[in-house]
This record gives sequence, C-alpha cells and structure tokens, in this order.
Amino acid sequence: MNRVAAMLLAMLIIWPIQVFAAEGEDPAPLTKILEMKGEGALELKPETKNIRLQVVKEYAHRLGVQTGAQWRNDQINEVLQRRAPELDSIFAFGLLLIDGQVLPPVVIQSDQSFEMKDRTVLKTGTSFKIIQDARFVSVPPSWRDFLFAEFKVQNVSETLYPRTSEEVAAWKEAITNGWALGIKQADNIFELNMRKLTRDMNGLILFRELAGQGFVSLPKVAEGKYAIRVGDKTLDLDQTSFTLVEDSRFQQEDKWKPFQMNP
Repeated sequence: MNRVAAMLLAMLIIWPIQVFAAEGEDPAPLTKILEMKGEGALELKPETKNIRLQVVKEYAHRLGVQTGAQWRNDQINEVLQRRAPELDSIFAFGLLLIDGQVLPPVVIQSDQSFEMKDRTVLKTGTSFKIIQDARFVSVPPSWRDFLFAEFKVQNVSETLYPRTSEEVAAWKEAITNGWALGIKQADNIFELNMRKLTRDMNGLILFRELAGQGFVSLPKVAEGKYAIRVGDKTLDLDQTSFTLVEDSRFQQEDKWKPFQMNP
C-alpha cells in the first residue's frame, strides 16, 4: 500500500465511468421526462401565457438537472460496486489505525511553494502540514463513506407539464440542457469526493512514513481504569477509559531518525 497506488487507482476508476456515460442511446429516465405532456388546452391571456412558458422552462431545467444527476450517480455507484474488491484493498484504513482505535492525523505535502510578505519572498522546497488531527473511531473509515452519494428528484407537478407545441419545444430543450448539466454536476461531485478520499488516505500513509523517521510525534493516549463507578442510576464495573491528551506535532531535528532506503 502506498501513495502512488492510491492515486493510480483513482484515475483508473474515473476513466471507465466517463466512457460508460457516453455510449448507447438516450437513457430511459431521459426519454421518460422528455415525453411528459399535459392534457387539455389552457385559455390564458398573452401576458399570463409568457409567464407560464418561463415557469415551464425553469421547472423542466430543474427536473433535467436532478434526473440527470441521479442517473449519473447510479452509474457511478454501479461501477464502484464492481470495483469494490480493489477499493477495499487499496483504501484499507483499518491497517493504518494506531492501537486499533485511533485514526492517525492527515498530513499533506507541498513542493516548491512561494509566499510574499511585504518586501520578503519565502521560497520553500518542501512543506508538510497536519490538516486533520488524530481521533478515536469505533469503526475504520471506508471508501464508501467518501464516494457513495445520493441525488433525489423532486415530485413532478402535472400542472407544469407542457401543453402547447411552444411549451413542448421549450420543455424538451430545457430538459436536454438540464440533463447534461446534471451529469456534469454528478461527475464533479464524484471527482471532488475521490480527491478527498485519496488526499486522506495518502495523508495517513504520509504521516506513518514521517512518524517512522521521527519527523512527527505520535498522538498520546492516556488510559484510566476504574474498578467501580457508581451513579444514581448506573453501576459500571471494571471500566477503562482512553483519552487523547496530546495531538501529533512536528519535532525538532534532534528527534529525527536516519532515513533508510528499502533494499
């Protein structure tokens, strides 16, 4: 397990999902909403007719976005389910826990950064930063917590179904545009979630590497034992408490260990 493997897998997963959406005929959900049409003619004044046409357009666009995003998300989830064994193997958070109950800090690395302060420019070759402190977990995180999303489609109001030929044309155009936007939104959300997943996994692995070299300290956990704890309505026997009493911090050079290359 390493940082390169996690990023490569993320790229391999995103690519087939994008191809999957581009193939085939119009999906059934798109066809269904494109063909929606109200019954009966409406006697409307010209100004009211224009207002209704605009409302129909806005409603159709929103429906297209929501339906497209939901359909796309279902595709993504289907691909994720197929790749679950690989994802379970690569994003194995449980292997990184400290004492089986503490999720380590997340560390990010930046290379070649610049910072300007008044008349001074700071150039840094490599910088490390703890962006998330250690915490207790009862169950190790899973890639599912990051990647599975849910999109809902609001109930369809039949009063806003298109009735005239003008409304039908406007409806289909708005649905089509909204559908494309919904797919793009679902893709963007998935990509953001994937980036956060790989960032956190890579950050945990990086912390482990830095801690092994003495660059950063391990979080400190205090343990307390209580033979008997008595409350008004509770009685606890043989209780053990664990408390995170000190977060990890970067250490001075005298704490560092010589870097060893793997043979």
